[in-house]
Amino acid sequence: MDESGKKHRVTMFLDVICEWCYLAKGILDSLRGRYDLDVTLLFMEIHPDAPEGGMPMSWHIPEPKKFFAMLNAMGAPYGVRFRDRDVFSNTRKALLAAEYAKSIGKGENFLRAIWRAYMEEGKNISEEAVIEEAAMTAGLGPRALEVAWGAPEWGERLRENAVLNDRCGMDGNVPGFVIDGKYTLSGAQSAKTWEEILQRIERTGD
Repeated sequence: MDESGKKHRVTMFLDVICEWCYLAKGILDSLRGRYDLDVTLLFMEIHPDAPEGGMPMSWHIPEPKKFFAMLNAMGAPYGVRFRDRDVFSNTRKALLAAEYAKSIGKGENFLRAIWRAYMEEGKNISEEAVIEEAAMTAGLGPRALEVAWGAPEWGERLRENAVLNDRCGMDGNVPGFVIDGKYTLSGAQSAKTWEEILQRIERTGD
């Protein structure tokens, strides 16, 4: 644990479709043994234009195999692995479920389950059955998705997260981070970069 004893509050903007978010979260999680990190997840829909049932990955990334090979090389030091996927999903329903899960203290559980399905197993998380399986794995109740998809508040929270992302100067981009309410960081930065920032914060006493 962090020898300074300081708890760092980290707000993370993300979409479950985003490979860079998956990598960035893995890097951040790798620091938990050395730093006391309190992470708040703020979900955003960055590709609302994706067809409801998803689309071929090649429509989004011209050379998917090269893309995933690069990501796997970058993720290897942190134990982050990607599966070559043929599908690029629409994440609206998964994100509504994620916001609901977060409201009952199971946001991290659901995020791990939905990312396992998409990033590691290559499933289409546009499909309700896949989201339902992730919800069960995360420990959500049998009516959870009915609530998540039926109540307007979860969509409103997604909109609020997008507004806050803009206010933080991130212009709709993910992954984005706000550290201790003062410092912003964008992209899947290395563990070394994170450590430098956290150590600088602790030296200055902020």
